[in-house]
Order: sequence, then structure tokens, then C-alpha cells
Amino acid sequence: MAGGGGECQLADGKSIDASFPTIEREGFAHKCYSNRVWPRRTGMPETVQPHILVVDDDPGILEGLQRLLQLHAYEPILFSSAEAFKNHTDFEQAVCVILDINLSDGSGIDLRHRLTAAGISLPVIYITGNDNPAVRMAALASGCIAYLTKPFAARSLLEPIEKASAGLA
Repeated sequence: MAGGGGECQLADGKSIDASFPTIEREGFAHKCYSNRVWPRRTGMPETVQPHILVVDDDPGILEGLQRLLQLHAYEPILFSSAEAFKNHTDFEQAVCVILDINLSDGSGIDLRHRLTAAGISLPVIYITGNDNPAVRMAALASGCIAYLTKPFAARSLLEPIEKASAGLA
């Protein structure tokens, strides 16, 4: 493994340090486009990576999810606030959206309702550090495909993303 990464531009114009290990094995290499890096098989034609929209106000969570998603050949589109996500209009390549429930400037559940009201049908995965029964019930009632309490295992996030990618969510 070698070091790689650097600064990554968020969809809302902010940037975070996106340093991460570069993995070079089994014919895979990291390819960088627009300050985003993901693995692709060498010698294969370049294709558009499926987008995963991620809304969380914690830079550490954004960075960790960015790394995880890139390692699994997804292109994360990162938003550090509810307001930044509200201004997003390109949902065509999106597989799903990962929403933190308790954002500093809003609620992930409210964002989900805004998507539905706008006619945008996109699978939602909620993540939260403050689990309680009332919030869990509201999240499940809004139609999410997963509700995860931080910290969560990578597999518990990847499984619903894979289902959404396959059109099973």
C-alpha cells in the first residue's frame, strides 16, 4: 500500500482532507477524477460510477464514508449540511442517499420528506448517533431501506446500498 489522496472538494464547496491508503493489487488501480478517487480494474473502459449522496455535518463521518464507498466503486457526493443538500438537483446517477438524522441545520427525516414531495423516489439510509424509539419510528415510517446507529459496521451499510444498486430496494 502507498499513500494517496489529498484534499477533496465537497458538493457544497467546502473541502476535507481525504488522505487514504492506495491499494494496488489483483489488477486494480486507483483512478482520480475531479479530486475523487475510486478503484477500477486496469485495462477496462472507464464508466460512470454510481453516485451515493451523503449528508452529514461531521467531517470525520463524511471522510470515512467517502473512503468506504470509493473502495467499493461508488462515487460519493458529499454534503456537509441540510442546506447544501437542498440546493442539489442532479439525482439521475444516484443509487441512494445516506442521511444523518440530526444535522446542525435540519433533520434528515425532513430532507426525506422534501425529496418525496418533489417527486424524487430515491432509497434512503438513515444514520444517527442519537437513537431513540420516537425518532426510529419516524424514520421507518418515512420509508427508509436501513436505519443504522453510529458506530455501525461497514457491511451493514454496504448491504442496503448493494440492494439499491441492484434495484431491489
